[in-house]
Amino acid sequence: MTSVGEATLTFPFIDQMAYIYVNGIQVHYKNWGEPVPDLTIPADILRKGQNVLTIRAINTWNNRPAIGRKDQMYLTQNGKKISLEGTWTYSNDIVEPQLPLVEFHNMKPGFMFNAMIAPLTNYAIKGAIWYQGEGNAGRHEEYRELFSAMITNWRVRWNIGDFPFLFVQLANFMERKEPQPESNWAFLREAQRQTLELPATGMATIIDIGEAEDIHPRNKKDVGERLWLQAKKVAFGEKILASGPVFQEVKQDGNVLTLTYAEVGEGLKLSAGDEVKGFILEDAEGQFEVVTGVISGEDEVKITIPEGIVPIGIRYAWADNPEVNLVNELNLPAVPFKADL
Repeated sequence: MTSVGEATLTFPFIDQMAYIYVNGIQVHYKNWGEPVPDLTIPADILRKGQNVLTIRAINTWNNRPAIGRKDQMYLTQNGKKISLEGTWTYSNDIVEPQLPLVEFHNMKPGFMFNAMIAPLTNYAIKGAIWYQGEGNAGRHEEYRELFSAMITNWRVRWNIGDFPFLFVQLANFMERKEPQPESNWAFLREAQRQTLELPATGMATIIDIGEAEDIHPRNKKDVGERLWLQAKKVAFGEKILASGPVFQEVKQDGNVLTLTYAEVGEGLKLSAGDEVKGFILEDAEGQFEVVTGVISGEDEVKITIPEGIVPIGIRYAWADNPEVNLVNELNLPAVPFKADL
């Protein structure tokens, strides 16, 4: 640097967490899941000539931190852009002992069960809560069988009967695209919904409280409250409204579809807007059309079929990150579904 005026550090990508220092002074801490903003480096910690940028990074997933991307590593000072690309001095044992190699034994069949679940089967339990599925979305077609087999196996191993098993349906995530009939996340949600055919199971739907850019949405409070409603109903036998609206059937009369729902409480309503969003229709050629509906009764939604479309199927909330607004008395979101006509 030729002067000691303040500078701006642009360095958005670090995987996962990091402390950033300039000349030994910490200028930023990056938490997991957050990008690094443009950082203003005060003039009083800069020197004329050589300056030292140090990044202490750690990756808790695989012990293999990564920093920087092409054209996204530079300083800007007095209108001059100074690239930070190139060879960096590196060490992983100056500050603390070298991190061990992560070999992901937990990904091998049976490893996590034998290490983490089997030792618990001698203890008494009331039930189980399960929040998982993101990693299986790419193989959704096998999830219903695998998930059902796991629940059944746990119940056999505990040998206390069909204890309550509650789970969370995948949240909305990623870029919003509609229609998106090929969505792996939507198919995985459907596999989760089908698992409710097992006795003493309950599902918390969170299709409305996820985050497009975070696979681990931070709003866990509402998730916990929705699971508690399921627990009161499934585990403790209370006769309460515990789910969002659940699709029951669809009837066609001319160009009008009438959908009937259960679990509505005092009636269906909208969380926003004046039309029901989130529906798509499928025709015989495999084409999909986004349509809206209107609430026509306590438990009914009507959809007018657009001219020129002969639908053979209907889907709701069928996308990675669908826009939805149909709720019930408790403001719980309607459960995604897929149905033939």
